[in-house]
Amino acid sequence: MTAKKNRKQALFDKFSSQLTLLKENGLIDIELKFDKTYICPLCLNQFSEDDLISDDSKNYLTEEDAPPASLGGSRIALTCKKCNSQCGHNIDYQLKELIEHEENSKFVKGTIQRGTVDFEGKPITVEMTSDGDGKLKALHNEKLNNPSIFMRFIKSVKKDVMLTFKPKKNRLDGKKINYAFYKTNYIITFSKFGYIFLLDKAYNNLRDQILNPKKELIGYNLAIHNSHLKDHIGTHYILDKEIKGIFNIFNLKTKLTQKPYGAFLPIPTISIDNFVTEMEKKIIKNVAAFNKSIYDENADLFSDINEIKKIINWIYNKN
Repeated sequence: MTAKKNRKQALFDKFSSQLTLLKENGLIDIELKFDKTYICPLCLNQFSEDDLISDDSKNYLTEEDAPPASLGGSRIALTCKKCNSQCGHNIDYQLKELIEHEENSKFVKGTIQRGTVDFEGKPITVEMTSDGDGKLKALHNEKLNNPSIFMRFIKSVKKDVMLTFKPKKNRLDGKKINYAFYKTNYIITFSKFGYIFLLDKAYNNLRDQILNPKKELIGYNLAIHNSHLKDHIGTHYILDKEIKGIFNIFNLKTKLTQKPYGAFLPIPTISIDNFVTEMEKKIIKNVAAFNKSIYDENADLFSDINEIKKIINWIYNKN
């Protein structure tokens, strides 16, 4: 068995075993279709062990990265091929675009961005590289420009001549950036808690928003960036009664930079609307402003029914 198949099998076994345990203890009211069942956390469709096999004739289970692998994320769950492809095409790429745009805007050392400079009213395509010390180098490619105009441009360029660089237009979409953070946060939460509470219909709108970014079902930004967050990477419980929830803090990392982000997910008994309203009443300077506790990595939330019940009591009994 290949390493990829081993990883997929291990993830399938972990989550499907928890699902069976929850069902046997009457903690979920769902009819499971297979002896070993995996529910895609996004579309909530059920899959069997046979669906671990890649087969383009059907919708099968794939490895899911959160954050995206291009930003340092790791394979922490499974989603179905349809959901994985749909999110990758529609929203996941927005996080990489966001970080690269910020790097390019600050001309971080090592950034390379394509754009144009104006010459004789015509655009000359160049690649701009930052040395990180305030100096920029422009690579001019004759193949990407009109040869005659390009040669006149090269001859005319002199030391200390001011040129106006226009970077290539980015593909950033503020709403889709939000939805990409929703998805990353949701999958990270799923990787920690599995099906204990995320199957709740209270998250239907959130799932629908992730899968259907052309709609606007949730208009809130539930992610924040703060330099203080770098000291609190991990999963936290927010214990304030009005804003009880999960707060995941993670890095978005490229070869050049890394930035910590925090993203909120209210428990299912608190609506996102109420959660945001209560959040706005608080002055949040950093993660330490919350009444919080750190997620216990040693608590077995996948096979220890007592640990699972502690989470259920915290969420549904309003302790």
